[in-house]
Amino acid sequence: RFHGTDLFYHPRQQTVNHERAPANVVPQPRVSVQARDRIMKDYLDGISVKDLTIKYGMLPERVKMIIFQRYHFWTERFPNQDLYFSNLGLELEDLLHGHQPIQDYGIDLDEMVAREEGAPVYRMSLSEKDRRPPIHLSKKTLQFYRKRKSARHTKVITGFVGQGPKGYFLKDWIVYRGRNAQKVNRMFKRIIQHSHSKKEELLPGCVKN
Repeated sequence: RFHGTDLFYHPRQQTVNHERAPANVVPQPRVSVQARDRIMKDYLDGISVKDLTIKYGMLPERVKMIIFQRYHFWTERFPNQDLYFSNLGLELEDLLHGHQPIQDYGIDLDEMVAREEGAPVYRMSLSEKDRRPPIHLSKKTLQFYRKRKSARHTKVITGFVGQGPKGYFLKDWIVYRGRNAQKVNRMFKRIIQHSHSKKEELLPGCVKN
C-alpha cells in the first residue's frame, strides 16, 4: 500500500488492479503529486488552511491531510528509503492516471456548496407536556431565567494579523457591567443631573470641591 503518501509502495502490501472500471462508472478523481507538493509549500510559506481551501477548492480536512502526509513523507520517509521505491511510486502514479482522472482544483466544490447552504432542521411533533406544561415547571423555568445574570463582558474578534500558524487574532473587549463598562454609574448620573441647579447642595462634598 502507499504508506503516508501515494509515493511509498511496498510490493508485499498491495497489488495493482489492472482491470478498468465499467464504462458507466466514473471513478473518483485524485489530486496529483505536484499539486499536493504545492499545497505543502504554500502552507510552509505562511498561507493559512482557510486560504488554501479557497485556492484549491478543497475541504479543510483534505488540505490538512495532504499537508501532514507530504510533510511526513519528505521529512521521515524519503531520507530513509531507497531511491528505487521513490521511482517505483512515481511510475505507479503515472499508471493510475490512466484509470483515475486527475483534478487539482475543485475536487470538493460540491461538498463545500452543500455545507454553505447549511444543515436542514427537522421539527419534531410537540408532546402533551410541551403544549401544556405543568404550572410548577413553568414557574421553575421563569424563576431560573430571572435569577440568571447577564454576561459581564464579551470578546469580539475584529481582525487577524500575520499569516498561517504564526498569526494572531485581534479582539475587542466589550464590558457590560462593573469597571470599564460603557455605561456610567449612579454617582456620575447624579453629578450630571444636579450640577448647576438648585439641588447641587445634595451632592457629596468631594464633588463640590
